[in-house]
Amino acid sequence: MSKNNIYRRGIAGLLAGIVAIPNLLSAPASAEETEKYQYNLFGRNGIELTADNFCSNGNWHTNKSVSVSCVNRNFNGTLTTEADIVKRVKHVYADQKIYNTYFTDNCELLEEEYSYTDLNININSPLFCYGNINLNGNVSLNSNLGTLMNLNITGEVKNANNSVVYSKYGNITIENNSTANINGLIYAPLGTLTINSPNVNINGIVIADKVVINGNCVNINSNDNIARFVGNISEAYDFSGLEYLPEEWLGDTDEDGLFDIYEKVIDNKKLSGWAGDLQSLIYNLKLETYGTSKDLNETAYSIIAKDGTYFSSEDMVSDIDAENIYNLYSKHDDLSYMLDNYYKEYSNRRYNIFVEGYGSIEELQDEVDEFTSGDELIKHSILNDYAKKAADNEYIKKTYNNSVIGYVEIPYVGVGGVLTSYYQPVHSLSDPQTVTPNESKALTYAFIKYISENLVWKKQL
Repeated sequence: MSKNNIYRRGIAGLLAGIVAIPNLLSAPASAEETEKYQYNLFGRNGIELTADNFCSNGNWHTNKSVSVSCVNRNFNGTLTTEADIVKRVKHVYADQKIYNTYFTDNCELLEEEYSYTDLNININSPLFCYGNINLNGNVSLNSNLGTLMNLNITGEVKNANNSVVYSKYGNITIENNSTANINGLIYAPLGTLTINSPNVNINGIVIADKVVINGNCVNINSNDNIARFVGNISEAYDFSGLEYLPEEWLGDTDEDGLFDIYEKVIDNKKLSGWAGDLQSLIYNLKLETYGTSKDLNETAYSIIAKDGTYFSSEDMVSDIDAENIYNLYSKHDDLSYMLDNYYKEYSNRRYNIFVEGYGSIEELQDEVDEFTSGDELIKHSILNDYAKKAADNEYIKKTYNNSVIGYVEIPYVGVGGVLTSYYQPVHSLSDPQTVTPNESKALTYAFIKYISENLVWKKQL
């Protein structure tokens, strides 16, 4: 077996146990809202547009900033950016729906990178590739193009029918010196959509991590049919196809044990900050309370932000400050300026700013609950790992083994079909490797109480 196949099988085995990420969007206010996706252009982490003449009919959103440079502008819709929101707007993931609807019937499936050059290229039936797609020529897009990786088109693009241009994990790039006409859905939730063309006409929905468009004349209009197809409710996200990606695509930039791709999907860096530290506190909580009658809530509160635990006071301050700085400043700001300004102007009310980032203490509690309760393989991996670490403690192992109160007979069919049985011990205590609902609640209680008691009111400033 080749090294690449071994690698692919290893990744596939790892991913087999990953449970789908649940929908993290707020429930829509009415049935009407669930019918249509509300934006015709969504660039989660930025939108940049340069044009002489620009017209858009529909709503735009980004969780970061928008840069629009044009001579003549006609924008009919609502534009929301990081300045208008309290919480980041998450992607509406629709990968499975897109694949099952547009890339199954009569679809050409390619496992290797696909490159094709011709004066005119006709896409008359769906094409999906596990590798990059590189098209060099004038493309008539009469059907759907999809890939796990990058999709690159160098040449004119035009289509008369609604089509889907889709990259699950990578970027979509279209470059030419003539026209880019696309009717339908452009979908690259984890990548950047880049269009460099004198004339850009999009009638449909654009969803990407970042959107960059440069042209002379740019027209972007919504499409109600595509908006209804995308909808307003996110699918559970699966990680199918990761085994086909090159090894360098599965990096871990911040070395926190999570693929960069995974962190893009959950759009959450908290596991490398306060959420990860709070999850690891389960170790100290179990050592303090397992097999005792101690109050879980108050014990958790007594050990949080205490030196000698996995969530020390230094961890608490650095976690809160890191998230505040990320939310307060632009990535373009100088690091020395950010640090100097933050510690002069904001550090005396760091916990207030932290709570404001979630809207209210109640909304923060909802966010904390997502990390202290549940059994998603990666999202709760630190929580489960540190519970198992506590279960290996000699005192806890002895306490658990001494809690046997009886045995239950378990019948099974043995060798030769002979019915036999074995006796399984019944314990009065829960398995220390598992995190109980009350332990989860105690972690949330401790964190929220600590934050609440460190809020600074105006009269204290």
